[in-house]
Amino acid sequence: MWFTIYDIVLLFFELVLNAFFREVKTQGSHKIPKEGPVIIVAAPHANMFVDGMVFTKCCPRPVLLMISINATKYKYVGSLARSINASKPKDLAEIGKGRILLNQHKEGSLHIIGIDTEFTKQLKVGGQIALPNDYGLSEISEILSDTELVIKKEFKGLKALEILTQSNGTSYKYLPHVDQSYVYKTMIGLLNAGKCIGLFPEGRSHDRAELLALKGGVANIALGAMAANPSQDIKIVPCGLNYFNAHQFRSRVIVKFGSPISIPLELIEKYNSKDKKEACDKLLGIIYNGLKSVTINAPDYETLTVIRTARYLYKYYNKLGIHDELKLDQRFIDGYTKFKDNPHAQETRNEIIEYARLLKYHGLEDYQVQQATVKGFKALMILLYRMLLLILCNILCLPGKFDYLKFN
Repeated sequence: MWFTIYDIVLLFFELVLNAFFREVKTQGSHKIPKEGPVIIVAAPHANMFVDGMVFTKCCPRPVLLMISINATKYKYVGSLARSINASKPKDLAEIGKGRILLNQHKEGSLHIIGIDTEFTKQLKVGGQIALPNDYGLSEISEILSDTELVIKKEFKGLKALEILTQSNGTSYKYLPHVDQSYVYKTMIGLLNAGKCIGLFPEGRSHDRAELLALKGGVANIALGAMAANPSQDIKIVPCGLNYFNAHQFRSRVIVKFGSPISIPLELIEKYNSKDKKEACDKLLGIIYNGLKSVTINAPDYETLTVIRTARYLYKYYNKLGIHDELKLDQRFIDGYTKFKDNPHAQETRNEIIEYARLLKYHGLEDYQVQQATVKGFKALMILLYRMLLLILCNILCLPGKFDYLKFN
């Protein structure tokens, strides 16, 4: 039997993932329709390189990914992306030359002036200016000179105003205007052909403890495909990429697929009329709720630490598999969200935070706590043995130390 390039790339992905991760598990893959047009939406988007490999490996049918051109600018990554027919919308941001700040001599907050900028050469009307750390994004409505322009909508938020009113201004990025209609037409064509496509609707990778707001592209593609061919039944399948200590080598990940979402007929009717934005917003809300059901969402990392530590403590007395750990995390978060204002819940939270702090201070993992309990005499013998071992190692290092001092 001949192997396709797609199969060879999948085999490569599997080898890489098996080397890096101790365990890669899939849950609910049987929920993905075996035939017909399917959109699989995956989140959270933690890493633009790893997520695509995990997603493609765990999907039971060939999937065509929509990826950012940021990922394809790397030589080998781009080659792999093309080998599995990944689409590339042109969304590459450029670092803006010079610095920008608000022109406070004019009324309103729409006039931007530049320091050592070249607005007329680098920027174009219709493009967008992005502030650092996602503090703001606004479209350019008029370019007056190399050092002055007008934006369409003022930057909001205290952080945005703070950095824009500094004497030396702030750095910025320029996002060229991109006609996404070609990308949408390509995706709609694939769906009309009964293909399965994969999207990361958050739009960018991040390391937050909760989902980002979803971009409207997935809703436009789904509703546009249904409007173009009402007879087809497009299913949207939420996919949760749940990493356990993703930054650590030999960690674990579970990919959980949710129940397929059917697109309501009333949303298709709204999309065909003048209520496209409302239809897209409502569909995004449905997709967001679907993703929340297959992912771990905490309001902040401190809460996530509390939940994970509580699960470790519970797991010590109850041997759990990775699927049960994910389910327990989700239940703990749901319960904590409901009872977080309860005094007993707050007291328990503080105790768990203190326990986690002590573990970090002593360089211990939770499972090592029970093993660290030894009797006084045994602890003394271990201390003496390690002191003797340290003295011996220092003696053996002396010749090397003298040679180092001699030549330096």
